[in-house]
Parts: sequence; structure tokens; C-alpha cells
Amino acid sequence: MDTVGQVYVVDIITGKKTLYADVGSPPLRPFWNAIDANGDMFVSRYNFDGTPGDVVRVECPGSYSSFVTLPDQPLAVAFDRAARLHVGTEAGNLYRCDKTGTCSVFADVATRGLAVAFDTGGDIYVSGGPVIRRITPAGVVSTFYDAVADGYDAIPALSFDPVSGDLYASGRTASTHRFHLMRFTGAERTVVVDWTAGEYITASALLFGEDGTLFISDQTNGRVLQRKAGVISTFVGGLDNVVGLAMGNMNTAPMVTANPSNQTVSPGQNATFTAAASGMPAPSVVWQVSSDGVSFTDIPNATLTTLTVAATNDLNGSKYRAVFSNACATATTQSATLAVTTLQVPP
Repeated sequence: MDTVGQVYVVDIITGKKTLYADVGSPPLRPFWNAIDANGDMFVSRYNFDGTPGDVVRVECPGSYSSFVTLPDQPLAVAFDRAARLHVGTEAGNLYRCDKTGTCSVFADVATRGLAVAFDTGGDIYVSGGPVIRRITPAGVVSTFYDAVADGYDAIPALSFDPVSGDLYASGRTASTHRFHLMRFTGAERTVVVDWTAGEYITASALLFGEDGTLFISDQTNGRVLQRKAGVISTFVGGLDNVVGLAMGNMNTAPMVTANPSNQTVSPGQNATFTAAASGMPAPSVVWQVSSDGVSFTDIPNATLTTLTVAATNDLNGSKYRAVFSNACATATTQSATLAVTTLQVPP
């Protein structure tokens, strides 16, 4: 996602990017994003005219709706294991929201909420200024790391390695405004990548994949880097001022992947039509029939990807198609024709 408001979906295998939605609406600036288990993306938007910002929900490609407007400017958003949305803010409040958009302050962390991450024990880590706070499930706040003594003026990104359990953070040096990538094993800190020399890289967001690959948002250069087995390379480029990163299965409209084929049978035999479609959530299906190929009607209880028709002479020439639907859209297959032939007995 970039600061203009364009949300891209990137194939984790091929690196191919596709524009999914545009949530930009000046003076609202998209800041961070997170994906829930249902495939909905939640995007925080910072309002630069000074009025409250909001969080919007992107349920389908190209469309979004308001989820909640907060009294403060929202920054980082993240879901915990209980599917509750947490929102860090400019004023240092950490909000917790339920599925209906009812939000309340869970903790005052006294630092900008540029990043929110969860460990396996349920503790929440929030960073933004030169500090990382840790919040217990009971809401008790403590300082996990004070970065000032180590020369940092901001900790803009956090992410836990699912393989090792270590916390990774990006730190901006106060002297040069260049970045380090740090690893915390417990309280022990190690600088694993030093970007204070050479090409200027802005590590504004961190996100681990399930296999331990670390994705890094390089905001200045409009790209996403990946760190795999200690080697950093470009995962996807050609982006505009990229900021937030999120991983999950996004909702997509149905797409027909298999059309039914024409069938020729004799009276009394069964004709079988098969169709398939992809989509998230998985699309439902209903079969339709037409006698003229123009007007189609639903077939009662025909809701499987395979349709079996008992052939009779009066069904000769009938056309069948499948309509796939989910919350995002519908997709209709090509129609297939049933030919019912009668064996001709020579005189």
C-alpha cells in the first residue's frame, strides 16, 4: 500500500502485483493495513486537515466502506489471535476494536503507534518514537526497549519471526536518519543489517512470512525488499512511496476456470455438466437452463459444481450454464447444449 492510497496485491510466489483498491481521499492519507481471517483488509487513514482520521474496510476489489472514526489520528493497525483489531495512534493511545467497529482505549503507551506486533504469549508491542512498549493482556504497560541511548530517534517498524520467535525492529539513527535492522532475542539486541552507508533505504514497515522470510517496505525507493537466509533482494518494485504491508488471503470476485461442455446422449441416459470457478470467499453455484439460449432460469437444488440431467426428447437443444457468486461479484460460465438423439431403425 502506498501513501497515495493504492492497495496492491502481490503474489507471494511470483512477485506479480495487481492493483486491488484505491482508498485515497485527500486530506486522508492511508497509513497502515491489516487483513482479517475473512479476507477483509482494514486501512488506517491519517487526516492532514487536523480532524479525526478513520479506519476503512476493503471487502472486495475496488470497494471500501467506513469501519470506525477515532478521536485521534490512527496509525498502525493489527489483529490479535482473538481477531480483535488494535489501532495505534498519534497521541499514544492503543485502541481495541470488536468486529462491529466499537473501539475503546486499551492502553496509553505514551508513544506514537507506528507499529503494533503480538508475541505468542499475547503481549502487545508498540513502537513509534525512540521506544518499544510492551503491554500485557491485562493492559499493563512497560518499556521493553529505550532506543535513545543507542542513538535512535524512531522505531517505525516491528515484526515477530514465526520461526525463531525473535522480535525484529527497524531503528532510525538520530545523527543521519538512516536505518538499522535489529533483532531482539529476549532483551538482547543485535544489529543484523546496517543501512547507514550506501543506498538510502527507508525501512518503514516489516512483515514476516510463515517461512521466516522478512519483507521490508522501502518507502523512499518505492519497493518491497525480502530478506531470506540473510540475503536481501528486491521482491517487488515500481510502487509509489510504499508504506504498509499485510499478508493474507484477500477477497476476490469469482473467476470461471472451467466451462461446461456440450453433451450428446440418448433418451433415458444421464447427461453430466461440470463447471468450476475460483474466488475468495469460495463462490456458491447455481445451475440455470434455457430453451432458447436467451432467457435462463434457475434449476431448483442445482447447487453443486456438477449437474446431472436425465435426458428426455423434450430437453433436446436445452442449454445449461452455471452462475458462481460470492460477496464480491458473480461470474457466469458459457452455456453448453444438450443433444438428445433417438436411434433410427432402418425400414
